[in-house]
Amino acid sequence: MDTLPVCQAKSKQSGKQCRNFAVKHRFVCHIHGGKTPLHNPGPKTKEGKMRQKMSNWKHGLQSKEATAEKRALQDMINDCKNVIDMI
Repeated sequence: MDTLPVCQAKSKQSGKQCRNFAVKHRFVCHIHGGKTPLHNPGPKTKEGKMRQKMSNWKHGLQSKEATAEKRALQDMINDCKNVIDMI
């Protein structure tokens, strides 16, 4: 156990070094990002980019598309009210 490398990350508050063991071939432990890929360029395909965009999608009620749809519906309702008032 003495030969395993120690995480080189330091605490912002105390300034002390982390005492966890570093991930193999890395300088930091799994808590400080040792498990992340070395070169993570992100999604390359159109499907992958769309999946990443939609990963935090909650309900879409405030999206651009939903807002435009609500505005168009409100305009149609107002047009109908104007026609009824003219009759």
